[in-house]
Amino acid sequence: LMASVFASTQGVLNNPYLLWFKKSTGYAFLDDPRLLSLFVLSAIVSVIILKNLLGIFQQWQIARFSEGVAMNSRQHLFRFYLRAPFLWILNTGTTDLLFSMNSCAYTATSLLTVLTACSNSLMLLGLCISLLVVAPVPSLIFMCSLALLGYFILKFTRRVVAHCSQRAYRADRSLHTL
Repeated sequence: LMASVFASTQGVLNNPYLLWFKKSTGYAFLDDPRLLSLFVLSAIVSVIILKNLLGIFQQWQIARFSEGVAMNSRQHLFRFYLRAPFLWILNTGTTDLLFSMNSCAYTATSLLTVLTACSNSLMLLGLCISLLVVAPVPSLIFMCSLALLGYFILKFTRRVVAHCSQRAYRADRSLHTL
């Protein structure tokens, strides 16, 4: 957008949307290309700041939700142990309680990871759809080359991870046979 403002100022000044905006709001300062550039740059910076603030709020809500689920699990677990017969608690020991508490923490972490991945996937899908609507051909070319690059990176890292895991497995097995 900024490139089009600087490359073809007169073309941008005669843009029907900009003409409609100037007519409906009465902002005549947009006739000056420098002020138009400043306005566009300010709008872009404002959108970026708004996006980041919404991202912070979203991450806060996701973390709050996942910790709430973990807290609920811990409360139910404690209520169960408080109502359990004393002899049962003596037989099972406190290790089960500690294991269950750790499981609640892992649940919160896993839920946070899954919700963040879902949120980022939806954001990526929205961006891809927006790009396809605005510029279909360049977007398709970019997405296909990005997908191809991702495929090769995934294929290479799978090989490396498989090789390293085999080495780790053999090393671990040799330690246990000693």
